This record gives sequence, structure tokens and C-alpha cells, in this order.
Amino acid sequence: MKLLAMLMIFPLFINPPQKIEIKKIIIRYVDFNIEKLVAVGCDSFEGRFEDEIKTIVIKDKKRLAKFEKYINELSKNDNDPSFPDVRLKMEIFENNGKIDTLCMDNVGISFNNVSMKDSKKFRSMIKGIISKSKKNNYR
Repeated sequence: MKLLAMLMIFPLFINPPQKIEIKKIIIRYVDFNIEKLVAVGCDSFEGRFEDEIKTIVIKDKKRLAKFEKYINELSKNDNDPSFPDVRLKMEIFENNGKIDTLCMDNVGISFNNVSMKDSKKFRSMIKGIISKSKKNNYR
């Protein structure tokens, strides 16, 4: 029985979970201070804010490397499995063809429908990108 358990666990050490490598990111967001009567989930974000959404596309390798660093550092939030009242939805296009989804509000982050621990540095970087795009009138 112990041998069977070891054979099942051993492949995890040979093939550890892969870090993501990003090709492109599309950020869709609205004003984080907009209030809605009902919380907005990641899946309903576009429908609930249809006319208010602004979009930023990121392809710059230096900026993508920063996103990779922060996304790879995210960890599951077992203590508070709640989900954000979404004001930002990010599609992350990986080099391997996979598309991940990150959603956030002022205090919460979810990644592929899993509640994650908040990262103030990551949140600050994203808000900085949004602020710069507003100044440059990107859409």
C-alpha cells in the first residue's frame, strides 16, 4: 500500500506545476467605485457593465514579465473563499495556448474561479497601468 502511495506522489516531484508564460493580456475594467445592487461575478462582468468597460491590451515583454512574476506568486485563499464583486477582468493568454481569467475588485482576487490571497503590489501595478492608460486615452 505504501508503494502504491509513493508511486502516485512521485510524479508530482518529477513534473512540478508549470509556471505560466504569458503571450498577451487583455484587461477590461470599469471604475472600481461603481456600486451595483447585486454583486457582479466574473462570468457576468461584460453583461453588467457593457457600455462602461474600458480595455487595455498588453504585449510588451517587460511588462508581461512583471505580470508573470505576480501571477505565479498568487496563492489560494483557504481562509476566505469569497469572490470579488468584479470591477476588472483580465484574460491571460499563455504561450501554450491556454487562456486564464483573473478577476478583482478593491479587496479580492480570483484566478480561474479560485479565490486568491490579495497582493497589494500586484494590485498597485494594475492600478498604475490603468492610471497611465487614462492619461494616454487608450481604450
